[in-house]
Amino acid sequence: MKYKTPVLSNYKSKVFDCDGTLFDTLNLWNDVYNEYLLTFGVQPHENFQQERLDLISQNANSPNLYVAMLEGVNKIYGINLSGKEALAMCTQISDKHLCQVGFKNGAGKLLRDLSDAGETPGLYTLSNNDALHTLMYKNQNVKREVDMRQIFGNRVLTSDTDPTRKTGTEGWLRMANMVNSIPKRCLVIEDSYKSAYWAKKAGYDVAIIYEKHSDIDRDKLLELTPYHFEHYDELVR
Repeated sequence: MKYKTPVLSNYKSKVFDCDGTLFDTLNLWNDVYNEYLLTFGVQPHENFQQERLDLISQNANSPNLYVAMLEGVNKIYGINLSGKEALAMCTQISDKHLCQVGFKNGAGKLLRDLSDAGETPGLYTLSNNDALHTLMYKNQNVKREVDMRQIFGNRVLTSDTDPTRKTGTEGWLRMANMVNSIPKRCLVIEDSYKSAYWAKKAGYDVAIIYEKHSDIDRDKLLELTPYHFEHYDELVR
């Protein structure tokens, strides 16, 4: 399938993912959870990232996704902590990492341009409230480029505020209401297949920014949507 570049002005609203889409944070989470295990002298398995992703999928409907995921990690690796205790440790570890990351190429400028044009984009992420708060308020790299609170306002869904965690169409329809639009007039910018799949099911057009971790699903992503790009400055305004 031939790549196409979405024309942003064709859409009333834009909805962004966070990890891997606006920010280069996917390797960061590997570092965080590896450091958590190493704190207990435990070496992560070679497939540790996939173990975590599987646990996230299995616990997608849990009231606290990351507590449940870490309970699973602790069980696999024989760590005698509750999920809440583990999450508190990982939050402390992640804070120092999240304060160092930056936007993907051109992402900050695009957000500024949208804001200057009076647009009100949405943010739909599997990150929890603590992680997003660190990115918005503690990360000086981000604050120097944009005021994310001003740009996204209250048009934000996280794993703490969206019980569907991007699985099914309910959360996506809720997001369309939050940006005061309907799905067919919105463009979702994503990097992962599962989230992009449900956005399409809900009626959105979807553009995929390249993220190496999604290579495993590349063929499915190419079938799902013709819109693919590597850097935000490739997008047609």
